[in-house]
Amino acid sequence: MHVSLTPELESLVKGQVESGLYNSSSEVVREALRVWNEQRQYKKKMEILRAKLELAEKSPLLDNFSMDELIKELDNEVT
Repeated sequence: MHVSLTPELESLVKGQVESGLYNSSSEVVREALRVWNEQRQYKKKMEILRAKLELAEKSPLLDNFSMDELIKELDNEVT
């Protein structure tokens, strides 16, 4: 796979390699994609959480609410 970068992004990648933080431009791109993917998953979880909170605000109080169960449910919906 070949990817074309703008001159600014190419300079950023080269700078990271030259700084010694990464051994290659491929490492920089992999790390950037990993972080991007984590951010996407986080945003999805937050959207689901907001929707659930809005629904909860409109519903009667639940006696058996479990934050741990809510977190597990969120993880299952995102994956």
